[in-house]
This record gives sequence, C-alpha cells and structure tokens, in this order.
Amino acid sequence: MRHSCPTLNLREAVEADLPRLVDIYNDAILGRLATADLEPFTVEQRRGWFAQHESGRFPLWVAEADGQVAAYLSVTPWRAMAAYAKTAQYALYVANEFQGRGIGEKLVRKLQQDSGLLGLDNLMGVIFSDNFPSLKLCHKLGFSEWGYLPGVTEFSGKTRDVIFLGWRRA
Repeated sequence: MRHSCPTLNLREAVEADLPRLVDIYNDAILGRLATADLEPFTVEQRRGWFAQHESGRFPLWVAEADGQVAAYLSVTPWRAMAAYAKTAQYALYVANEFQGRGIGEKLVRKLQQDSGLLGLDNLMGVIFSDNFPSLKLCHKLGFSEWGYLPGVTEFSGKTRDVIFLGWRRA
C-alpha cells in the first residue's frame, strides 16, 4: 500500500544527521538493491564522505518527515578532470519505512531545479538493472539510459548489471 507523501522539510545535512544517514545507508547495504558496498559502515568511517560535500557545489541534502530524517541525496563530481566540471553523480537513499511515499522524487526534483545554481548541466545516476523503483523514478523525471555495464558487480557469487542514467538541463 502506497502512503501519501508526508510534509517534508528539504535542507542541507548537518553533522548531527550523520548517524541517521549511516543507518539509512547501512540498511541499503543489507538490502542489496541500491549500493555496491557489501559491509556496513560506522559513523566514524563516514565522516570523510560527509566532509566532502559542500553546499555551493556538491551538496548533501536530507528530507525530514514525521520529525526525522527520512532520506538523503548526495551529489559528487562525476570525474575529477576539468572537462567534466558540469557533470555530477547523485546518490539517493530513502529509509525503509519511508519508501514509496514520493520523498526520493522530491529530492531529485530539487536537484534538477537547482542544477543551474550548482553549475551543473548533466546529472548521472548509476543504478542496478534490477532496481526497478529507482529506474522508474529516473524515467519519470526525464532521465534516459546513457550507458549499460553488464555483469560488473558481484553479490554472493551472482553478477549484476549497472545502468548509467543521465539527465541534461535544458
């Protein structure tokens, strides 16, 4: 059953959010659908990742719902080389208890709307080919397939394909 989208507060993540972000990410690791990491992280292990985000260029946003962080979206450079400066990769993670409520869509739409302010013309998502909810969301928001990598990940002896989805600001 799909629940309605709760009232959301989208904002820049603060360090006090880090334990919740780690919990959400670790649940994604255990779910084996949204990340290629295989082992959960500690808060201490994620401090460097948190510090790499900056509000002016590569933000880390959270969505608060029902009084807690329900999801987050991180933006990172696509590649370090200067010619890729206007292209970024995003990663979206929604807490299990908030999935299916449209929260992820709100975060990705914010990124699309703010892409010009961030100096970004192209957004990339890297998604497993069997992550149907994420693929559906990307297609709904105007992303298209820009690349396909067969069998590049392995989980418990089984390979999985990865799809590169891209969106270009008009």
